[in-house]
Amino acid sequence: MKEESYIELAFDQVSDRPQTHVLIIGVGNYPYLKGGSQEEAQTVIGLQQLEQLTSPPESALALFRTFTEFEKQGILINPLGSIDVLISAAPGANIPDDLNYRAATIRNVELAFDAWWKRCDRNKDNTAIFFFCGHGLEKGDQYLLTEDFGENPRNPWRGAFAFDTTRSAFHGCAAQTQLFFIDACRQVTGGMLEANLSGIPGLATGSYIGTESIYNLTIKAAAQNRNAYGQEGSASYFTSALIRGLSGHASTSNEDDEWIVETGRLALLMTQLIKLENESQGFPQRCPYVMGESKAIIRLKEVPEVILQVNCNPDAALEHAALSCIEPVSRERRQREPAGSPWEIPLKAGVYELQASFAGRQYTDSRKMTTVIPPFKKERIKCQ
Repeated sequence: MKEESYIELAFDQVSDRPQTHVLIIGVGNYPYLKGGSQEEAQTVIGLQQLEQLTSPPESALALFRTFTEFEKQGILINPLGSIDVLISAAPGANIPDDLNYRAATIRNVELAFDAWWKRCDRNKDNTAIFFFCGHGLEKGDQYLLTEDFGENPRNPWRGAFAFDTTRSAFHGCAAQTQLFFIDACRQVTGGMLEANLSGIPGLATGSYIGTESIYNLTIKAAAQNRNAYGQEGSASYFTSALIRGLSGHASTSNEDDEWIVETGRLALLMTQLIKLENESQGFPQRCPYVMGESKAIIRLKEVPEVILQVNCNPDAALEHAALSCIEPVSRERRQREPAGSPWEIPLKAGVYELQASFAGRQYTDSRKMTTVIPPFKKERIKCQ
């Protein structure tokens, strides 16, 4: 872990031309909270239950690798200009030795945010991307907790900042494409209900005479008073869904037959994408968003892959159906023998012909055409 003074960026190709500038914050190590190396007895009711997290550092690293890979592939419409990474992880965590990062203390977050704003401010056509993963609480404003939260148990909020205030203030930045992704819980504790939290500052002060950026998008990982979820030692469900969406599962084709990821479609699909990540767990996680006009930020070089799920109507026909999926132009055929579960096929987005055929006479051979587009497609073949 680096010193708390401002140091070099994790990725630095800053120029005055339109670029993408990313600020990534992942806070898993909270030394003053439950299980921390310097645990303090918190006096605010409800804060005693906040524990250490393993998912945020992994989420931050996954997103960093995603954007550096996007730059290698050349799919960012605005080339990558900078990535600044702040990570607070448990001692011994597997953080790459060659990664330039700093601990996510409140001071470092303030410094990083100010420097990121200045980079984004250099060109109105820049794309500004802010990501936070860690503990969060909400009462009117959403408060995001940095590494040193709880150092003073009688005033733990010195290690937090008001996100919604911060987001509103950032509209004052010249960059007209602004994306904020907040992977944190939004619950309120009993102690927060009793306390006056209006004095907790944001990372910047806004203006009442300003206006919102044109292409603004804010997505939160949880609905009001709900939790965000993740698996121990892995990137969170929200982060995994976000990466899936940016990588093509939230893409659409434009008038030039290019596959692009637009902010509007990403917003619309995030809850669906997160359900694909944690469907078996059944967590009721929803991703509310606020957005302006939609803007393309990624242009894919290949047609995206989509999972097509094929079933029969009625369901009982499935175990008797020999299923086929045919690409109409090449006539390439994929087949599956009768089975009791739906058929899931990874396909390039496009138009396909589906067929169900039966050896017996209890059901009717059937076929249908379907258009397969991201992120996921379900089809049922009528076999009455």
